[in-house]
Amino acid sequence: MVKLSNKSNSILILIISMLSILVPNVQAATLTVCGSGCNSTTIQGAIDLASSGDTISVAAGSYQGDIIINKSLILQGAGRTVTTILRNTSVSQVVLIQASNVTITGFKIDGGGTAPYLCNNIINLSTAGSPPYENIEITDSHLLHSQLSSINLYGKVIGRHYKVNDNIIEYFGCDAACSDDSGGIGVSKALDVEIKRNIIREANSDPGFLTYSVTGIYFMDYTGGTIADNSISHVYGAIMINSNVEETYVDNNTISGTLMGLSQTESFAKVHFTGNTIITKSDPLDAGYYQRGISLGGDGDSWNSCPGYEHEVDNLQHEVSGNIITGDNTANSLGIRVKPGMIDIDWGASGMVTDNVISNYSTGLAIYGKSNTGGDLTSHVHVSFANNSITGSAIYASATSWTGGAGSINATNNWWGLAIPNSSKFSVKIAYYPFCLNAGCTANIEDEISEFTGDCTTNFSAISNWSDVDLLLDAANGMLNWTNPMDLTGSNLRFSDAVEIIHRSISVDSSMMPELDSPAVLTFKNAGFSNTEQFEMYRNGAKCPKTICTKISISNGNVILETTKLSHFTLMPKDPFLLMTSNLIVIILLAGGILTFLTLILVPREFFDLKELAYAMIFILIIIALATTI
Repeated sequence: MVKLSNKSNSILILIISMLSILVPNVQAATLTVCGSGCNSTTIQGAIDLASSGDTISVAAGSYQGDIIINKSLILQGAGRTVTTILRNTSVSQVVLIQASNVTITGFKIDGGGTAPYLCNNIINLSTAGSPPYENIEITDSHLLHSQLSSINLYGKVIGRHYKVNDNIIEYFGCDAACSDDSGGIGVSKALDVEIKRNIIREANSDPGFLTYSVTGIYFMDYTGGTIADNSISHVYGAIMINSNVEETYVDNNTISGTLMGLSQTESFAKVHFTGNTIITKSDPLDAGYYQRGISLGGDGDSWNSCPGYEHEVDNLQHEVSGNIITGDNTANSLGIRVKPGMIDIDWGASGMVTDNVISNYSTGLAIYGKSNTGGDLTSHVHVSFANNSITGSAIYASATSWTGGAGSINATNNWWGLAIPNSSKFSVKIAYYPFCLNAGCTANIEDEISEFTGDCTTNFSAISNWSDVDLLLDAANGMLNWTNPMDLTGSNLRFSDAVEIIHRSISVDSSMMPELDSPAVLTFKNAGFSNTEQFEMYRNGAKCPKTICTKISISNGNVILETTKLSHFTLMPKDPFLLMTSNLIVIILLAGGILTFLTLILVPREFFDLKELAYAMIFILIIIALATTI
């Protein structure tokens, strides 16, 4: 260890002090822009004066665009309602970003004009300069009137950490000539992107807005990040994820007035569509553009659009969960579509679709086995549907160009709007039994039936005519077999709420299911009686009249009751002592009757007068009546 003397320490301190005097203390400065009395009267002039890391504070007022930000800085307006940047002469953009670590906040930036707009982009990320660009933030601004994208963050190489938050973006897009461009916010070659709490609306106010307008938010090639809590309306498609290379989260967005809601295609990493509210509408000018709530359109890419990433990706299992998806009942509309190769020949398609509410689409779930170019990708489509509510659909679930066998697509445990869904509304390729009995899927038909059937073999999915059903409920303690076929179309088959079968007791609450109040045969299994003298049949706490309990018998230890009406039936065993006493009284009465009868026959008639004979005959009749009653 080297130990410095006091003299050496003094010399070192002196050197450091001299260096601190010679080297200036460079700190980030704030430059101001206003009409007069500031560092500059123009934004570009302030940028030219600024050093990297400076803040440029722009006062309220209107300023000319054609701005190039070529150094790291913060460009801060006084607020998006009072500080405006107007397009000058450029048709490419109003603001061009050509550096990393750039923040733009608090402006209204206007490309000007009416549709079709002259300005291509409001804020554009340059492909020149020294990319990759990182740490780009655009916040709390109002961007409007662009022909292509309001915010176009398409880099030349992969950048990172882009944030586009709390903006209002409107009036963007043009006509068929540019319908494939990105739209409100477009991002390419950027990872760790955050797009939150933006209002994106009114893409192209022309009458044919749905046919020719562009997408609200578009991730294109080498992207990933979070898109959350945005409000998107009046666009062709709300959010498109195309060729993401890191997990992407699309959460809690509110979408309305769009032809397409959420789309995923050519993914190289998992996509999560969760908690979004989507309301789609048809194109008023072209019905050939079909509504789609959510589209899963491909895993990987056969032509390797993202070199450096494995392109033959299979079975990513994208998450589609907790979304509310509503259409307008237009013909050919699709609630959720799964199609490999939605854009070209992708490698496959996959996803777990759970806990969504899908309503008012011509087809609730649509699954395809072939790509747009016709290649059979059935074996690379891995999708399942569970705990969803699918209502208001002419076709519940379809399978097109699907070469898999019957029941090869798992759509079990979903609610289809009726307790007994119409089997003709399913493709034979769809396995939909067991199904849910309510929108929350808190119970399904298999759970309900299995309470009574044990090893249940009833295949409800094979029943095509629910207006003519022979219904049998079979449990360990008893069995209910309705005598006549019943119409169960649209019935709420909550058997656990309507029927209870326990030892020596069968109860049916027909007020909950009026269909069940029909003649039936009740079997009380293993009741423990050898003959009908050992019990009483009670109905609702009283002895069952023979007009209702028409026949009671015993077979192999089971008590069988034929009844005209259903309610609460209970086998009440007779008390052994009372039964023995009753039998003894019968024996005594019968013995007395027999003795009287023998007396009348054997004793000469001269010992009886006519009155005594009559009394004897009455006594015999009373004995017979009492014995029969007991």
